[in-house]
Amino acid sequence: MSVPRLSKGVFFALIVLVLWLALTPQPPHAMDTGWDKLNHALAFGALALSGRFGFPGSRLRAFAVAIALIAFGAAIEWLQSYVPTRSSELNDLVADLVGIVVGLLAAALATRHLSSKTLQSVWSKRGSSK
Repeated sequence: MSVPRLSKGVFFALIVLVLWLALTPQPPHAMDTGWDKLNHALAFGALALSGRFGFPGSRLRAFAVAIALIAFGAAIEWLQSYVPTRSSELNDLVADLVGIVVGLLAAALATRHLSSKTLQSVWSKRGSSK
């Protein structure tokens, strides 16, 4: 299984998990760091990292992943305003944005440290179309 294919699977599994955690009135304590903003940054950092490896290619694709995740975060905040015991906060969206930036930077740094052969397979069109 190629890195992009595996990363896409992780990305979509995380989308489902984050959506469930965000819209559950009482998320499990085991999934909580104790600081809501860190929860947001970690979740969206993982989404950005897996999204970047799942949809490899140009910087335009990285930008598209970032825009899609910002929209996802905004949608979550809007939906949370309808969930009992949850609230919608602009600062949560800011924490999401911080996580997205950190995740994309981590992906960029990781690709710089991969061997050229591995890097070519990660970013090749053939590997991303499987």
